[in-house]
Amino acid sequence: MSEIGDINDDYNRIKDLVLDKTADHFSPEWLNRVDYKIVFRPLSKEILCHILRNQIDLLFDKRKTKNITLPEYNDDRIKSIVNEIYNPAYGARPIEQYVFDKVEEELIDQVIKTHQQSTRD
Repeated sequence: MSEIGDINDDYNRIKDLVLDKTADHFSPEWLNRVDYKIVFRPLSKEILCHILRNQIDLLFDKRKTKNITLPEYNDDRIKSIVNEIYNPAYGARPIEQYVFDKVEEELIDQVIKTHQQSTRD
């Protein structure tokens, strides 16, 4: 719960800072229309774990019928990955990069290995 409190405090502090700086350049009427769009709340690690799980599941669901042994991504591994790539400034963007660089590569290796085994049999 303290993480959520910290995030809200950070959000409010950053929002105030951004609005103060933009007030020097834009009219109050304009700022009232866009202030909720300027500053995004950072995503928590818990939310990022759900996003990463969903991305991996989407990727793997397409391959389940192809007789491929899929790599294991349990909750502990997901949490470890999120801890490794977490940066509140980037939101979920590092997840997409991680899936592309690591998960897809691991899946490709497994597809190649499965294909090689099937051609030997």
